[in-house]
Amino acid sequence: MVVVSLANCPASLRGDLTKWLQEITTGIYVGNIPTRVREKLWEHIKATVKDGQCVMVFSTRNELGLDFLVYNTDWVPVDYDGIKLMMRPSSNYQRKKIYVKGREEGSNISKIRRAEFFHKHSIEQEKKELSTYTTIDIETTGLSENADQIIELGAIRVVKNEEIDSFQSSIQSIIPIMKRKTEIVGINPDSLQENGKGERQALIDFIRFIKADVLVAHNAPFDMKFLSSACSRNGMAMPTNTVFDTLSFARLVLPDIASYRLDTLASYLGIESEKHLLALDKCHITKLLFDKLKEKA
Repeated sequence: MVVVSLANCPASLRGDLTKWLQEITTGIYVGNIPTRVREKLWEHIKATVKDGQCVMVFSTRNELGLDFLVYNTDWVPVDYDGIKLMMRPSSNYQRKKIYVKGREEGSNISKIRRAEFFHKHSIEQEKKELSTYTTIDIETTGLSENADQIIELGAIRVVKNEEIDSFQSSIQSIIPIMKRKTEIVGINPDSLQENGKGERQALIDFIRFIKADVLVAHNAPFDMKFLSSACSRNGMAMPTNTVFDTLSFARLVLPDIASYRLDTLASYLGIESEKHLLALDKCHITKLLFDKLKEKA
């Protein structure tokens, strides 16, 4: 048995779920599906739910007879003496979500490490420690790290609130770019093929630039899953930098706004931005957003 609960999700995702599960009330889907289908379905949900929230409950052979998967939620599954339970975090625990540790995001190990970090550091200490960091942005052909590809990498190094260095690299793509992507971001597919690097070389240059810096990104889990997939595809080790997520930070600092898209937050906080934002532009906007959020924290 599988039960999926969705909130604030795209209508297209609801339609996709009805191919496998039965919708018994708005946002609640139930059914019996094979394990492989369930796993693929969960990956599809994470790739398409955007800013929505999702919980999946499914039957398994443990003491409780159930297991849980969550995405973009404050409630998290925890193991309590071998029994899987759902924990509703305190307001202080919500701060843990703004850090992502490489590809471990979502695992019990990452939650423990984030908990240990926040046990030792207050918000004021974080502001001081993050006076040196690198903002990053990754542009892709679509939303699935398995079916799509990175087409642009951007990074800006910030020291004592000054942008001191930058990195940008376009990547040749064998995957067609979504029309909407070219309209929103302004990437020219022909120019990409002519001037872009090979994926492996671009990754090498990017990883060399970011070094061991703390990374700041908007919707960091999205960027990290694409980076992890690309590194794996090219036989490279995934960077282990600590990553700070401004999207989760914004949800903590600004709990009552309607959208947490980068352009929406920029407009809300009075940050000027152009219509078409390439990766390097988004790195700059992310830096300014981070400054504003730290002021309000």
